[in-house]
Amino acid sequence: NKRKINKLFQREKWNIGIIDQPITDFTTQKEIGEINWLPERSKGSFAADPFGFTKNDQLHIYYEDFNYWKGAGDIKRLTTDKKSQYYK
Repeated sequence: NKRKINKLFQREKWNIGIIDQPITDFTTQKEIGEINWLPERSKGSFAADPFGFTKNDQLHIYYEDFNYWKGAGDIKRLTTDKKSQYYK
C-alpha cells in the first residue's frame, strides 16, 4: 500500500512562526510582518497548533509537541520576554 510506504519514508514538517503584530491585521492588511520561526525540532517530532498570549511582558506559547515514534503529542509551553526572543 502506497500510504504505508510513504509513512515509513516521509514525515510532515511543521513549525511555529511568530509575527509581532495584532491578529486583526491578518484580515485587514494585504501584507504581514516578518515571521520569526522557532528553532526546528528533531527529526522525530514537530511543533504545531500553537496558542499564544502575553502576560507581564512575557509571551507564552502553548503548543503540541508531536512525536512520530509515539504517534502522539504532548502539550508544551515556551516563554520569552518580548524583547529578547529567547525561548525556554
